[in-house]
Amino acid sequence: MKKSRMVVTLALLASVGLVGCQKNDTGKVNELQKSVEEKDKKIAELTEKLKEAGEEEEEEPEKPGESGFKEINIGEEKIVGPFQVAAVYFQGVDMIPEGRQPSAAESDMHLEADIHLTKEDGKKYGFGNGKDIWPAYLTVNYKVLSEDGKEVTAGSMMPMNADDGAHYGVNIKKNTVKVGKYKLVLEIQPSADYLLHTDEETGVPVVKNGGKDAASKYYEKQTVEFEWNYSGEQLQNR
Repeated sequence: MKKSRMVVTLALLASVGLVGCQKNDTGKVNELQKSVEEKDKKIAELTEKLKEAGEEEEEEPEKPGESGFKEINIGEEKIVGPFQVAAVYFQGVDMIPEGRQPSAAESDMHLEADIHLTKEDGKKYGFGNGKDIWPAYLTVNYKVLSEDGKEVTAGSMMPMNADDGAHYGVNIKKNTVKVGKYKLVLEIQPSADYLLHTDEETGVPVVKNGGKDAASKYYEKQTVEFEWNYSGEQLQNR
């Protein structure tokens, strides 16, 4: 593209110079002007073709998640407080730093909570106007309950990144969750280590209408439950 810009620039400079040299001869100027217009038209066409060729050569970037395992949904996505929450699972994965989670070889599955701020609450609490904004500094506790309400496993998910972005997740060790029906309970608690401005000049937008009390609602603990018919499907993909 740099070469094409140079060609266009030189051609235009040459055109201007020629016009200057012939300005005293009306007939020749008119003829030259027509020639310049034709050249400009050809340059414009060539520039457009080079632009189109460059666009065609660009490779389509891989979409997030396309290279990963098939995610298996646990129930339907839900909204609780300011959060939009989806729960999924798939094969166990390896992560670094090592030792913070069971390895893929030790695990039956990777259990994941995809948590984002709703568009309205992202703006209200000062996180921005974008879509799918990931909230950091959350404590995400999970419990897997059997049909009769007994706790099968529980713990805390960790913040982490995959090819589809940031999320909270955990590897579940082998033979912990058997095929069957369960209830997955997630408790989401924003950390007091993540602060929101509440002064009149720089406070997050919700402060303008509702004051500090409105901003403090962000820190309320949220609980969401998913009905989980666990089939062990991810084990068949290994």
